[in-house]
Amino acid sequence: MANDEMKKNVRVQRLVPTYAMAVIAGLCVAIFGCGGVTATAGTVRVVKSFEADYPLTELAWHPNGKELAVGQSLHRKVTVWDVTTGKLLRTIDKEPGAVGALAYSPDGRTLAVGRAFNIGAGKAHLHLYDAATGKLLRAFIPPPPEPRHSNQAHAVAFSPDSRRLVVDSYVTSNAGVVYELETGQVVCTYVEDERNNPFNLTYSLAFNPDGSTFAVGRIDGTLELWSAWDCKQIKEVKKVDNVGINSLSFTSDGKYLASASYGAGQLVHQGKPRGSDPIQVRDVSTFEKVKGFYSVLYGAMRSLHYVHGNEVLLAGGGGKSIEIWDVESGRLIDTIQGFSDVAHVAPSPDGKHFATVSGDEIKIWEFVR
Repeated sequence: MANDEMKKNVRVQRLVPTYAMAVIAGLCVAIFGCGGVTATAGTVRVVKSFEADYPLTELAWHPNGKELAVGQSLHRKVTVWDVTTGKLLRTIDKEPGAVGALAYSPDGRTLAVGRAFNIGAGKAHLHLYDAATGKLLRAFIPPPPEPRHSNQAHAVAFSPDSRRLVVDSYVTSNAGVVYELETGQVVCTYVEDERNNPFNLTYSLAFNPDGSTFAVGRIDGTLELWSAWDCKQIKEVKKVDNVGINSLSFTSDGKYLASASYGAGQLVHQGKPRGSDPIQVRDVSTFEKVKGFYSVLYGAMRSLHYVHGNEVLLAGGGGKSIEIWDVESGRLIDTIQGFSDVAHVAPSPDGKHFATVSGDEIKIWEFVR
């Protein structure tokens, strides 16, 4: 399709249902690379845009709403930015290992960096920094025995009281660790099941807002709920999806848990069956599915977040687009497309804004309706 024809299509988009618009626009971006970064339905807009000096794959918004930490899964460097001015505030790049995961503690005092490719006995899989200065506070070396506990960390989640931290990985091990932050001591460790399957690795983690449990998403599509006090498994659902669970998000009241796998775009492209909805919501008390969303994002959805009082879901990390869903109706509200690379998203603490990273570009967005 020629570029002139693409431009004509844009003028008639508002006559097409939002879902169809997202499909058409997504194909345009994926196949032809047409257009800039735009929101199809205009429900959000960019308020700030700035660039790092390296491609980005990880981001975390400070609880004060003023700072954003970003990093990359093949680079050791973490940079922290002022979201209002776009000014670089500090750089953390002394410790070895690429950035596998980023998370701020809810009290805003510390920044956790899960390390990737920091391979070798005695190597830390997690570094904890002072959020205000970037000073290293503690290095966490995974407990023995190997290879059950990996010295890589691709998923990190703080407890709501900022006292504990759960760490896991999708490389070489499926055993996770819960740490006590003040002492650095291991609270408990957990494995997938009694079979100790070394290939059922972890893609995602999320702490329940009540602090008593955390959820684990596995590469084989298994969803689990574990006790944060003794690492006892409470619930499990096998094959939530026919592909891995890449991201998780609890509602603020802890009653529901959303999971995301791969957008249908990639599976359709590869000729594989789309066995279930790529985004699912479950009742935490029963682990029964209560709602599903048929995302057409291309690739692994590594970002999923509830915002606006649990009324809206942001989904990203699957190709060069971000989707915005209305939770109650299941309607696709908007699609942001045209990113230069895989787009990841994180909401501001107040839910009024969100940040995206794609390539070396950082954008701050606000909801306008």
